[in-house]
Amino acid sequence: MWKANPRNIQCIKLLLATITVGHCLISYKGHVEASSTPAATSLQSTQSQSKKHTLQQLSVEQGLSSSYVQDITQDQNGFLWIATSKGLNRYDAYDFKTFTHQTNDSSSLGSNKISSLLVARDGTLWVGGLELNKFDAATQTFAQFAVSDDELIGNIHEDNQGLLWFSGPGLGLRAFDPQTDQLVHHFVHDSANSGTIPSNDIHAIAEDAQGNLWLGTAAGIVMFSPEAKTFIQYDLPPDLPDLSQHQIRDLIVASNGEVWAATASGVVVFSPDDATWQHYQNRSEQPQSLVTDDTWSVYQDTQDNIWIGTEKQGLERFMPETQTFEHFPAGIGTPNTIAPGTIVNISEDDSGALWLSIANFGISRFEPNGSRFRLYRHDNHDQDSLGFDNLQDLHESSDGTIWLATDGGGLDRFSLETEAFVHYRHDSENPNSLSSDAVIAIDEDSQGRLWIGTRAGGLNQFDIQTQSFKHYRHNSDQANGLANDNVTRVFVDNQDQIWLSVWGEGVQKFNPDTQTYVTFSPMPARADIKITNRYVNDIHQSPDGIMWFGGDDGLEKLNLVTGEVLQFEINRHNDIFDIYEDSQGLLWLATADGLVRFNSETETFTTYGLEAGLPDLHIHSIEKDQFGHLWLGTRYGLSRFDPQTEMLETYDLHDGLQGAEFSLFSHLSARDGILYFGGPHGLNVFSPDEWWQNVHIPNVIIHGFELHQKPTAIGKDAPLPADVTQLEEIQLSPQHRDVTFEFTALNFALPEHNRYRYRLIGLEAGWTEVDSTQRRARYTNLSPGQYTFWVQGANNYGVWNEEGDQLTLVILPFWWQTWWFRACGGIAILASLQGIIYLRLRATQKRRQELEKVVQEKTQALAAAHTEVLGLNTDLEQRVEKRTEQLQIEINERQQVQDKLLHMALHDSLTQLPNRAWLMDALQDVLENSETHNAEQFALLFLDGDRFKTVNDSLGHLVGDQLLVEVAQRLRQAISTKYPIARLGGDEFTILVQESDPLSCAQAVAQSIAVALEKPFCIEQQTVFFSASIGIVIGPDDYTQPEQVLRDADIAMYRAKAKGKAEYLYFDAAMRQDAMEVMQIEQDLRSAIEQECLQVYYQPILSLQTNLIVGFEALLRWQHPTYGYVSPARFIPIAEETGQIHKLGLWVLQQACQQVASWRAESKLLQPSWVSVNLSAKQLAQPDLVDCIDEILRQTNVPGSDLKLEITETGLMENIKTASQLLLQLKERKIRLAIDDFGTGYSSLSYLHQFPVQTLKIDRSFVKELESNGKAEIVQATIALAHNLDLEIVAEGIETEYQKQVLKNYGCELGQGYLFAKPLDADGATRYLQHLVMS
Repeated sequence: MWKANPRNIQCIKLLLATITVGHCLISYKGHVEASSTPAATSLQSTQSQSKKHTLQQLSVEQGLSSSYVQDITQDQNGFLWIATSKGLNRYDAYDFKTFTHQTNDSSSLGSNKISSLLVARDGTLWVGGLELNKFDAATQTFAQFAVSDDELIGNIHEDNQGLLWFSGPGLGLRAFDPQTDQLVHHFVHDSANSGTIPSNDIHAIAEDAQGNLWLGTAAGIVMFSPEAKTFIQYDLPPDLPDLSQHQIRDLIVASNGEVWAATASGVVVFSPDDATWQHYQNRSEQPQSLVTDDTWSVYQDTQDNIWIGTEKQGLERFMPETQTFEHFPAGIGTPNTIAPGTIVNISEDDSGALWLSIANFGISRFEPNGSRFRLYRHDNHDQDSLGFDNLQDLHESSDGTIWLATDGGGLDRFSLETEAFVHYRHDSENPNSLSSDAVIAIDEDSQGRLWIGTRAGGLNQFDIQTQSFKHYRHNSDQANGLANDNVTRVFVDNQDQIWLSVWGEGVQKFNPDTQTYVTFSPMPARADIKITNRYVNDIHQSPDGIMWFGGDDGLEKLNLVTGEVLQFEINRHNDIFDIYEDSQGLLWLATADGLVRFNSETETFTTYGLEAGLPDLHIHSIEKDQFGHLWLGTRYGLSRFDPQTEMLETYDLHDGLQGAEFSLFSHLSARDGILYFGGPHGLNVFSPDEWWQNVHIPNVIIHGFELHQKPTAIGKDAPLPADVTQLEEIQLSPQHRDVTFEFTALNFALPEHNRYRYRLIGLEAGWTEVDSTQRRARYTNLSPGQYTFWVQGANNYGVWNEEGDQLTLVILPFWWQTWWFRACGGIAILASLQGIIYLRLRATQKRRQELEKVVQEKTQALAAAHTEVLGLNTDLEQRVEKRTEQLQIEINERQQVQDKLLHMALHDSLTQLPNRAWLMDALQDVLENSETHNAEQFALLFLDGDRFKTVNDSLGHLVGDQLLVEVAQRLRQAISTKYPIARLGGDEFTILVQESDPLSCAQAVAQSIAVALEKPFCIEQQTVFFSASIGIVIGPDDYTQPEQVLRDADIAMYRAKAKGKAEYLYFDAAMRQDAMEVMQIEQDLRSAIEQECLQVYYQPILSLQTNLIVGFEALLRWQHPTYGYVSPARFIPIAEETGQIHKLGLWVLQQACQQVASWRAESKLLQPSWVSVNLSAKQLAQPDLVDCIDEILRQTNVPGSDLKLEITETGLMENIKTASQLLLQLKERKIRLAIDDFGTGYSSLSYLHQFPVQTLKIDRSFVKELESNGKAEIVQATIALAHNLDLEIVAEGIETEYQKQVLKNYGCELGQGYLFAKPLDADGATRYLQHLVMS
């Protein structure tokens, strides 16, 4: 082997020094050292928080089989394959399918430890573990090849000849021929032979354009020629600093031929053309150098960007123009921040996104330009970051500066060019400083002065030139001064008059020249001009000078010339949060009941609500962009509304927003077209004309097929000859007529926003379009024949794959429906007919002769009888006439009885309204008419009383019946007679609406009902209130049975009831899907409990003072075979509702006690003092609960002092008497007791002394907000009051050192959260205790 030592290269004679922008390169043959010029701290820090990348983290919580991932690749279908320490995972953008080793199955994976993956050029997936595995996509099985001596295969590479080269710890370099399934080469180090490979530990393999293999080894960089079978070692130059160890962790050959290597001492780059080296390291004085020398992975993407993965410090991108690095940091708790683990591998999918394998944190999808929204937040470590996250108002001054009002951080000045914030705050030592840091409102007068409204600090005037503040405060001795010091809105009119919304006092107009106030208030004693709104949210002036006020009592119009005030009632809540006037003079109002367009000339309103696509009826803010779109801030994201098309699109947290909710006044459209929106969690900045679009067309694939809602077997004699992904046609026997197709669009960028449409050609003419929650299509009772299932998919930005995927389905006919059976049957029928005809002709001839004789005889007899019949006929006619009169009387009587019975059968006896039977007949008629009259529209409203059971239980059923009669009467009065009302039973009513526009008619009916039921009922001298929740179904929507309509209306009604009392809600298909999913989860949960498919995890609880573990909390986890990880918040309420919580709760307690006993049996463990187990409120009512606990403690031999039971405060308050007795019994057994999630329910410390509890747990929602808003004082007060009651405090959800330190300073004793450890399974918790002993 020839050794290429740089000292032997003749070119090392010159020392070249070059200077590049912001970076210094000391370059010479064999060595290039890099250093950077320091950049401004504020720019670097703000860049880190405003990058436009997006990050999606996936780990075991999302269904990944292990958080330790070694490799990721994408196959030709678009599936992601993930190598983990616990099997192979396939990811379809929603779910993980795991392949593992099965002891008795030779076609399964050879082992569960998977370390490398390769998709060969022919599409074959090769899997490296303790052996080489070849995946058969048709059978979903593996062929195993024992070629690695039971050592892990760390790398697999396919060369240009199709050979597979692989390596691993101690394996040397080996080659496998897929054509012969044989190992064809094996190269190992031989210390006696210098021509062999220098090390058997090879960590990376890459190939250059000439077909040479470059190896990253423990002895440095090695080039191998497969043709010559020779190795050339390239020693790292000894004069490179900190590179005495030559171990290469990862290596690539870049598109320009350079070899990039990741090491523990930085990144090394070797140029084979001129044998020169470059070395990139961290330089503390150079912010744009590598963030750390400890690098693990290197990758070049399809855009030729070089990416570096580091040890727990995030990701680096090389900037070749400046020879610097762009840093994407690691951290916990900050959106779009990379997890703080080792990035052991980087790969790329077909959309250009990077996938990061992060040790112990799973995988992350990194989209460098995936976010449309820049995000700015407060950073405790950066004085130039946003001063405070809770933003209240935004303003652009005349010089283009952006000013921000923060509720707690004072006034901020922002420059988009430098991305730095300058802060103005209250200084008690400076009388010219801001009067209060709670800044709520900002506006500017014609002189360039800022007018600033504050909470508890009055009004401030800020002179930008002198940088000083002038204060205007409330003075109780001044009769006509500022009403109070809480100024929530500031507006400067066209006359430079300052209009102020003063909290609880209406509006005041301030004249800066005369220093006088004019008050507009609903309180006559204080008002110069009376208005209705006491709390005014927005003030607006039209071009004609008219003033508009929007507040909690609606919209008001003030004519400044006449002083006339007009009030407009907008909707039932009548809350106005924001006012925007467009170029046509139309007012757009943000209200508590949706977006409202108001024509002030015609005084007409148009409302856009949930049916228009809004995510929330509470609209907080309105801002127009340069394209005429209205941007709406809501409680559930940011929506873009096009007034021309009335189309609406909503963006949420996944799109990079600061939070789900946006503040009322914190919005701005700057003169350069950039939009600013603020909320409680920071500032979003974006330019609609520069938005990044995901143009990637996702591959759509049918990946699942079920018969009769059960997975279908694969095999020779099975219904499917191969996996459905490999088939173009499926043939089924005629009894298989219930089929389900599962499909996915392999777009991994916000896959929850993907859309789908499908149809079954041969059955359906049109498409069914669904969202990402409905990726299944089921068809039942299919007739024999040929069908084609066609599905198309769109990515998160609506880019459709119109080719999609298709699968032909052939259902064979029964044997009696085949052509040969019909042909044979036809021949047999013809022969039979011929024989029958012949026999009938003979019989007919003989019968004719006999009939002629009989006819002659009968003719004579008939002549004799004719005379007799004439006489009898007259008598009979007389009798018939009399009997007819009697029958008519009986018929009339029976008709009356039948009419009465029919009325009773179709009407309710109590209210005399039509009943359920009548409704079902009416719906059947409507549905049949819909089929024959071009889908005639209708609406069904389903009403259910909200508190009727309480009336029955408290006042008796007689009063309840009278109440129902009164309710029926009011409904008759409130609703047009053309809309029939029916009572189904109990307090359930329906209204059937048949109109050309049933949507608006149903809404009007629902609102009329709400108004009619607002007034209380007086029954038996009792005042009774009655409200109803309403579910609305709009038809026909392919309904064929009345039961389907009633079912969906009932589902919508229960959704409305869950949303809040006296609400109405329209049904959509997602509701039915949710209901079916809940039913499925209920069924599966029952099976999971019986088969013990659930798992208990344990999260450590530590002392904040000593950092020592004191206990664990047992947490229940469920990995559902279909839905993946199901949150306890999802299935625990179902278990409580169905009564399964009793069995489930005792099972968790049993598992926890058994684990405690197991730990107690091991002497080498650091023993926790106790394990806490959650107790449901429903379990408190279990009569034998204490007996069951006693039995579990007896069986596991665990003393009661080792157990702590956590009960929510809500559960205790709902069962005070029962709970008190129960807790006393538990205390007698020395079982510790804790109040869980304190602060989320009654939050009443006064009740705590009634219960024998020792511990109070502060809910994670309060801990999370310690850094961002005023909840720190609540936490501090809770801890202090709890200590007065001698209660121990445990804080949940601690994720940052800052949170821990604050809680520790407040006197909190114990804590748990991801800062210390995430929940661990039993084995992980045991290892955790073992590690504590060792450390």
